[in-house]
Formats: sequence, C-alpha cells, structure tokens
Amino acid sequence: MIGSKKYDWSICILSSRETCSTLLASIQAAVLASNEKNTLVDVVINGNIDLANTLVKALALKSDDSFGNRVRVFNLNLGDKASAWNTYVHNIWGGSDLVFFMDGYARPCLDAMLQIENGLSNKPEALASTGVPTMGHSAEYLREGMLQEGGIHGNLFAIKGSVCSEIKVAHFFLPVGIYRTDSTIAAVLAYNLDPKKYSWNLKERIFVNKDATWLIDDQKIWSVGFFKSLIKRRIRQAQGSLENLAIREHFSFLKKSPMELPRYVDELILSWIKRNLRQSCGVFLSNPMSFLALSKMLLGGKKLKLELISSELSPVAEGFYNEL
Repeated sequence: MIGSKKYDWSICILSSRETCSTLLASIQAAVLASNEKNTLVDVVINGNIDLANTLVKALALKSDDSFGNRVRVFNLNLGDKASAWNTYVHNIWGGSDLVFFMDGYARPCLDAMLQIENGLSNKPEALASTGVPTMGHSAEYLREGMLQEGGIHGNLFAIKGSVCSEIKVAHFFLPVGIYRTDSTIAAVLAYNLDPKKYSWNLKERIFVNKDATWLIDDQKIWSVGFFKSLIKRRIRQAQGSLENLAIREHFSFLKKSPMELPRYVDELILSWIKRNLRQSCGVFLSNPMSFLALSKMLLGGKKLKLELISSELSPVAEGFYNEL
C-alpha cells in the first residue's frame, strides 16, 4: 500500500492508449468535479511509459499543497486493465470514504461525483453506484438497460470505501487478461462478495444514478483507424461473451466465491469449456468470432503470464495540481 492518509474521496483514473491531451482533460474534469472534497487523484497508466512521462510534463505538478488537488501518476509495465485495477486496490489505494473509478477518456460532468455520493447516502443498502452514458452511438440503449436492469459503467462508478476494504481483506483479484472487468466487478457486488450466503441483487447493491454522467470525444468513423479498432473490439466482445458465461457459472451455478476465480482469464474460460463441452461447441458454431477470440487468448496467455511476473509498479510523479 502506498500512502495511508484518509481522504473523503479517492479517484482512480485507468489509462493505457489515450493521447496525453485526452487523459489530461479527464484529469482536469475529475479535479473540477471534486474541488469541494479532500481528494486524492491517482492516474494508473498500464503498458505505456511514454504516455506517463509525457503526462507528467503536461501536468507540471507543484509541491505546494495549497495549489490544488493531490495527484499521483503511476506506471504499470503490463498493459492490462484488470491487473491495473488489482494493483490500484491492493497496492495503491490507502483508504477513503468513497472510491471513484474512471476511464482515461471520460470527463465527468461538474456535478457527477457529488450526484453519486448523494445518491449513495440515500441508499444505505447499496455497495456502489454508477453514472449513466449520454454520449455515443449506443448511449441511449445502454442507459435504459442500466436503469431497468442495473449494472456498472466503467467510464464512471464508485465503490464505498468500506466495501473496498472488504475486497482487500478478502484478497479478491480480477482474473488477469479479462475483458469484462466492469461486469465482473458488478457480479461480485451483486452477490455481496459471497454467492453462497447472498442471492443476486444487482439493482439494490449498485445504485444507477440517472443524474450522473460524463463527456467523451466523438469517435471519427470511416477511417482506417476506426475499422482496425472495430475489428479488435469485435474480438474482445466475443471474448467477453465467453467470460460472461464462465463468470455466471462460477457464481450462480457453482456458488463459488470471487476469491476462487482463476488468476488468469484463459484458465477461467478453459475450465468452463471442459465442464460445458456441448454448450461451448454451440457457442463457437453460432459465433465463429468467439473461437477466434479463444485462439487469440490462448496464444497470448503464456506471454501475459510472463509479463505479469516481470511487471513492476513505478511511481512516476506526485504533487498538487490546479486545473485553472
């Protein structure tokens, strides 16, 4: 654990492939949205040391604590979001009443974080709360689905500090390499960390706040970069479908705890396939992209494990930042 001072809010911004300007805008928005609170902002960049170094120059952090919010920048060698989330919760986070998680390209609206905190204060049964999307091609569909069925959106959500402490004590880790990080976290919370003791209750344990949202840049379509990212996203989504099946079995049918999840996502998927050969064959036949995703996952699995062993967490910079 790095640092031990108790804050009102902690904000974890997870980043990897963003440009420096995009990430800087997200940090600025987070600082603005938290300026009424005693807040620590941690930027965890995974697999992109060049971005980390460029960001530090752009931030120009000060040593004077009257200058603004305390900001720390970390670099994690391994380019994996799940590993970055695990590292933050278990090795960086030092305690706070509320812990916000953001993607490095999302800019929370000025009142978004206060809306989440206020909503949670009126929902004592909730363990976490999430904002809802208002921008993007599928924003309306996702928003309505979340309001009706519950869930978490990774662009902006918060977990109560007491719950994060329980996660640390219980030694829950996301499987390294998993694509559906947010829905896996949601499943863990929906079962209150114990599927044997508690029943699934997504809507009660995660409060979906319709008044909390964020901004994102419009994605440029009809470009070479767009089509490349689209293909990669389709493969990742196919992997995510396999993950959902395996996670659902792990919690809902086998009633295993989150702490019993395999360390790596390929182990999670392979164990599900072995127990469900007929179902998995049907999935691969109906969606060949899922077989491609599995093949890609298995090919990259050994490399991922070797990279995790040698991966290091490096504090890059620490200081105070004022966005004005």
